[in-house]
Amino acid sequence: MAYPTGAGVQSYSGNYIPELWPKLLIVNWHDLTIVPDITNRNYEGQIKAFGDKLNIRTTPTVTSSAYTVGSLGTPQQPKSDNITMLVDKGSAYNFVLPTVTARQMDIDAASTFIAEAAVSQRNYIEDDVLGALAALANASNIGLTAGVKSGAYNLGVSGTPLAVTSTNIVDAIGAAEATLDEQTVPDDGRFLVIPPVLAWLIRSSELKDAAMTGDGKSILRNNSRLGRIGKFTLFVSNRVSKVTDTVSCWHCLFGHPYATTFATQITESREIPYTEDFGVLYQGLQVYGYKVTKSAGLGDLYVKKG
Repeated sequence: MAYPTGAGVQSYSGNYIPELWPKLLIVNWHDLTIVPDITNRNYEGQIKAFGDKLNIRTTPTVTSSAYTVGSLGTPQQPKSDNITMLVDKGSAYNFVLPTVTARQMDIDAASTFIAEAAVSQRNYIEDDVLGALAALANASNIGLTAGVKSGAYNLGVSGTPLAVTSTNIVDAIGAAEATLDEQTVPDDGRFLVIPPVLAWLIRSSELKDAAMTGDGKSILRNNSRLGRIGKFTLFVSNRVSKVTDTVSCWHCLFGHPYATTFATQITESREIPYTEDFGVLYQGLQVYGYKVTKSAGLGDLYVKKG
């Protein structure tokens, strides 16, 4: 575009002054993926296609009892139940690139568009998994009377979300932590997923002091990991399941990755002629599945900003 000219001055815009088209495109911003961090992918290498069925074997429970000489009682017969996980979900992209258009472009449009489509697939899967897991949390790890032994913790419930502020957010996180303690969930690997508004409350609270996090660094980080608070590694995500319950509320998942099995596989990626015109159809399919295999290790902190 030519520089503006005054009255009576000849403008050469459109004749000799070219328009410039840089080859570097404006990059879309995308949310970071956290599902791989809060689930286990122990069986991912075994899936091959949409509809695969995984039979996951569980460790049997063996109980002990008091012993008296000469009386062991009836021997137990440990039973190992199977848990079935279906790879019955998929995310696909499908776009056309006309041949003439592609050849006129001064960038590798196909590679650029495919990379963007792959991110879109990842976000679709992230939304689905995070949105579903809150409803699959253990009944003792949710609600106004959470705690399998005490029923003492208020984690919020539909219609009565827990109102969190920079003053009481420490207590809310502590209640979630205690809930898992009562389920004897291992300390190592625990997670809590929060939206940016809760991260802001934490940054406004006394937890800015790294000494309170049990972490060697400040909790002020630059990626999805906010740091450690108590026994939790905190993840910040824009894709935390949000609902309207009079006001905006969030289902903040917490637990241990061992609680949920997740598996995904890119099964199709193809380029085929576009029959409606001269061009190419680019299509891709990513299949996935998930299953809560140990619900005692999954909870839901249902909150609103106080």
